[in-house]
Amino acid sequence: MAYCTQNDLIARGWEEELISLSDKAGLYGGTMDDAALDQAISDASAEIDSYLIGHIPLPIAQPSECLVRKACDMVRFYLYDIGVIEPVAKRYQA
Repeated sequence: MAYCTQNDLIARGWEEELISLSDKAGLYGGTMDDAALDQAISDASAEIDSYLIGHIPLPIAQPSECLVRKACDMVRFYLYDIGVIEPVAKRYQA
């Protein structure tokens, strides 16, 4: 179960950043690489589950807005790979 969607990420005003982070090789002509975004979303959701396992039943069918926001922060962090900027790292660490 994914705890955020591409639309959740775009709604936060990160569309241009997501395009540049997911299409590093420029293969998608200025659009998002759906596979890269889906992988980052899957990774973030798996990390969230790893923290929650044993505490609550998983997956969470209707995640709270707080959980969606945290998942979005994690996805953004994962897409940076290297050279992550400080505000992104701080949001991930929180």
